[in-house]
Amino acid sequence: MFEFLFRYPLTVYQKGSVVLQSGWSVWWWVLASVVAAGVVGWLLFTKWNNGKRAKAVVLWGLQSTMIALVLLLLWQPGISIATLKPQQNIVAVLLDDSKSMGLTEDGSTRRDEMKKTLEAGLADGLGKKFQVRYYKMGTRLERTGDWKGLTGEAPVSRLSEGLAQIAAESGSLPIGALVVMTDGGDTAGGIDRQTLASLRSRR
Repeated sequence: MFEFLFRYPLTVYQKGSVVLQSGWSVWWWVLASVVAAGVVGWLLFTKWNNGKRAKAVVLWGLQSTMIALVLLLLWQPGISIATLKPQQNIVAVLLDDSKSMGLTEDGSTRRDEMKKTLEAGLADGLGKKFQVRYYKMGTRLERTGDWKGLTGEAPVSRLSEGLAQIAAESGSLPIGALVVMTDGGDTAGGIDRQTLASLRSRR
């Protein structure tokens, strides 16, 4: 229903910001609206006597609001929202390479399940739209060509340090998104607030 009335989903309005595409200052719109409201008020209150002042106030409010909305259309309001650009933004995929990924569940290791997910279309889907960089997480974060060289020999996966490194790289690289694939079994230290704040600041 919301999308039918306002053209776009609610999430677009929540994540986007209102912009005026005409290039005119918003203060000119405010000034024009105030002047128009003053003119309408003067015409109404000088025409009607005291017995109709209450009705005049209601009409003044409705007409002033309508004029302000019509004037706003001249400023060409719109919604600006950030999106990832195909083949321009980089998607960083962080793969857990700790020993816990070698544990077997239902006849298959966690590492094998992660590889199956990538090979089932996730890797191809990302590769068709974005530049993809793969990293393996162990005691340190290392760049890797793909997911086939994972060994699962690292005693832990330092997730927080890996994300901090990615955040630092995003200052010079157009990293638009992170995909983290881990079981959380041998993750050391968790993710600290400083790392989360650093990632948020680069959105």
